[in-house]
Amino acid sequence: MDEKPTLTDIARIGRTHPDLAARLKGRTEILSAVKEPPRRRGSNDGHILVSMFDHQRRQSVLAVIDTEHQKVLDIRPTEIQFQLSDKEREEAERIASQDSRVRARLAGRSMNALTRLYFPKGGAASGNRHAIVFVRPSKSERWYAIVDLTAGSTVDVLSRRRLAGE
Repeated sequence: MDEKPTLTDIARIGRTHPDLAARLKGRTEILSAVKEPPRRRGSNDGHILVSMFDHQRRQSVLAVIDTEHQKVLDIRPTEIQFQLSDKEREEAERIASQDSRVRARLAGRSMNALTRLYFPKGGAASGNRHAIVFVRPSKSERWYAIVDLTAGSTVDVLSRRRLAGE
């Protein structure tokens, strides 16, 4: 595979490994895939580091895939929380935009969203993956929708003051 593999290519190769295949049948989101940095000894050309989040097991996963030989070399859970994928950002914004509290604050205006990974207080214990959607309907008005991507729901909608803990 000479050209950069797509997420579809990576998922296809991933389905050849029993553990990764089981994860991909469920709700495992492939977040990113990057070429593995070169090693001093041995060749690792064609090795891709793949970051994922397994919503069913509530854990981040890192895999090494050899695209040249079309096989998974390693897969393991990790404590790292990877950045949101574009798909996750879009999903968080869609979930937030459907929340009645957000719609009431927008009053027909555009959400003009900015979305990032979020670590809620005590939320790490649940293992769920969260996003914060900055709702910016005007230059001065801000609301913050906390979205639980694993549960597929908006947890809370906060003002600036409440977000700051005031």
